[in-house]
Amino acid sequence: MNILNGLSHGIIFFNTHDREKKTGIAAMIKLCFGSDDDCISQVFYYKPKGKNLYEWVLPSRISEESSLIHPIFTGQVEREVLQATGIVADRFKAFYKDTDTSKYGRKWRVTKVGIEEIITEVKAAQP
Repeated sequence: MNILNGLSHGIIFFNTHDREKKTGIAAMIKLCFGSDDDCISQVFYYKPKGKNLYEWVLPSRISEESSLIHPIFTGQVEREVLQATGIVADRFKAFYKDTDTSKYGRKWRVTKVGIEEIITEVKAAQP
């Protein structure tokens, strides 16, 4: 079964070095359907305090009554979101491994056919 039929691409964002140190979040992947704004999930690449390894963290919510963390995705949807996240990350790693430029503060669109950097134009202030 493939619940996420129609998934067209992922966008991987990297935090700035300072923000990564402050938040523990190195990167985020959005899983998209068609446009960059039509996404099902934003998955963080996060290093919990006191740990040495980063991990992919699916979206969750905290119950107000009990302060328990509840995952938003479970079962087959959870597996497919994690699998798609892994595919985007692996494609990006294979693409990026031979470059010596910094990833900090940059983002890329990852599709089945290629990877392209997304450059955001900064608009000058109007007088």
